[in-house]
Amino acid sequence: DISLPFHQVEGIATTDGLKYYISNEYFRLMNIRHKLHIINLSSFLQHYLKPGTPPVNQTGKNKDYKVYLIPGDNCMIVKKEENDQNEDYSLISLSGQTVLRGKLNGKENMINISHLTSGLYVFKIGKNPSSQVKLIKI
Repeated sequence: DISLPFHQVEGIATTDGLKYYISNEYFRLMNIRHKLHIINLSSFLQHYLKPGTPPVNQTGKNKDYKVYLIPGDNCMIVKKEENDQNEDYSLISLSGQTVLRGKLNGKENMINISHLTSGLYVFKIGKNPSSQVKLIKI
């Protein structure tokens, strides 16, 4: 329980976004000492930041895959129904530039998107234009 009315606080979060460190300033007039507060928000945020996040809606006819964004880990997971041959994928920015390419191997693939800037992207699988998903990276 943190009760610090009328106090300046500063905070920092861990890279997974589940734990926060908050410190308050010391003010002589109010007789509250400075302290480091550690807040673990796993029970509130884990379903949002970890696998199990609802998949992004697919467009088009090909719905045999699901795409999950994991903001705390700066990655996305692509799950395919079939464990068929390698399929090419590409991630395209709104300006039409291909910013990432690769191959999907197996049923579950993790793709690192930490180097991308925040914005809207289109994720395409294969050469079929109907196999695409719109993604927003925060």
